[in-house]
Amino acid sequence: MRDAIKKKVLMNLLESEAASGLTTVIAEIENELLVAAEPVDAAMGTGIIGEIPDVERRKEAIQDILKAIATDSVRDVWTEQYLPVLVDNPEKAENHVGKDAETWEAQIEAWAEAWRENGAEGSDRELAEIHVREVFGVDLDTFETRVVEFDSSEEAERLFASNFRAVRDVLDAAAEEVGK
Repeated sequence: MRDAIKKKVLMNLLESEAASGLTTVIAEIENELLVAAEPVDAAMGTGIIGEIPDVERRKEAIQDILKAIATDSVRDVWTEQYLPVLVDNPEKAENHVGKDAETWEAQIEAWAEAWRENGAEGSDRELAEIHVREVFGVDLDTFETRVVEFDSSEEAERLFASNFRAVRDVLDAAAEEVGK
C-alpha cells in the first residue's frame, strides 16, 4: 500500500509543470552541448557524437526514463524503446534480458550444440558468437553486456546521461590531442 502511494506521488510530481520545465531545460542544455561538441568531434574524426535528437523528442525520452525509474519499469521501457535499436530480432532477444549466469551458460551450450549438429566446429563461445551475430546482428560481448547482463539502474543511468558523457568524451579526446 505504501509503495503504491509513493509511486502515485512520484508520478504526480513527474507529470507536473515543474517537472516538465526541468526536463525541457535538461534537454535544451544537452542539445546545446551536443551541437557545440559536434564540430570538434567531426574535426577529430572520433565519431562519438551520433544523431542529435531534437529537444522535444529528448525531453519526452527523459520523462519516460524518469517515469520508468519511479514505477520500476526501466526494463519494460528499455525493451520497448531501446532494444530494437540495439539488436535485430528484439522479440527473440527479449527472452535473454537479465538472464542469470547459469541459464545463460546453458543457452550458449544449446546454441553450440545446434551448430555442431549442422556441421560447425568450434568452442561453445565461438559458435555462440556466430549464432548471436546471425540472429541478433551484434557480437557476443555486446549482447552479453547490454542484454544478458541487463541491470535496470545501470541502464537508466546510461540512458539519462549518455549524451552528456558523449560530450565529455569528445572534450577528453580533444584535450588529449592538444596535450600531445
